[in-house]
Amino acid sequence: MSPPKVVLTKDEAIGRRPNEVAAIANAGARVFILASGNLTREQMAHLFVATWEKLEKFALGNPSPFIAKVYKDGKIQLWRNRTQLLKIVRQSGL
Repeated sequence: MSPPKVVLTKDEAIGRRPNEVAAIANAGARVFILASGNLTREQMAHLFVATWEKLEKFALGNPSPFIAKVYKDGKIQLWRNRTQLLKIVRQSGL
């Protein structure tokens, strides 16, 4: 069994591009988007490190694939769940 795929990104449009949604769904990825894109690299890295335990708990508590947003205050919110991602893939024919 391969380890779960976790993606950390600041690309908020990733959940609106059918090809990228298909890649996420096919990989069974757990994607976390940094919702505050105006942070420095250091601030982004610090936020992901500071919230790592919350990210891990969230990832284990939600079936993959999914896309969740991570906010500057450390809040994590599910944006696209497994059902929504698979529906996008079916509708796009990918």
